[in-house]
Amino acid sequence: MTFKFSRAPLLALFIVSILPPIFMSTNTKLWSVVNIIVFTFFFIWTYSTIKRLLEKNKYDQTIKFKPFTIQLVLTNIYLIALSIYFVLTYPNIEGPKWMLPIIIIGQFFLAWNSIYLIRFFAKAIATVELQRKCHFADYLGNMVLLIFFPLGIWWLYPKIQTLIEN
Repeated sequence: MTFKFSRAPLLALFIVSILPPIFMSTNTKLWSVVNIIVFTFFFIWTYSTIKRLLEKNKYDQTIKFKPFTIQLVLTNIYLIALSIYFVLTYPNIEGPKWMLPIIIIGQFFLAWNSIYLIRFFAKAIATVELQRKCHFADYLGNMVLLIFFPLGIWWLYPKIQTLIEN
């Protein structure tokens, strides 16, 4: 089933990626639930796409799937836990005082993991595309496109699909 998510239509990826900003101005509980759905969708899509790309990777054996999967799972757990926290505590503006340091540390964790995941994804694409071990300059463009995901995916998606299908 996860392999089918790597072939998700481009329009579906784009629509799912803009759902949280659309629902942000509505009810916060609804926004948090939409976030959980979006995070789960992108977790499955990213996992299946990277798995398919790494099956095609015969050029760089230093790219390991297990550390990426662990980081992806931890990031998704944190994002879903944060969304659940917002669902449960929204009417009360102030949460417990001990929660703020946890959220601040979690945000640093999220930033580091996001950079790691984007770098890994970009490197996997470049390695399969160029059919050699890649350096940072080889996948910097892919990283920029992934950082600006809703727009960058329009240029990157056809390349990903071509690499997966060949």
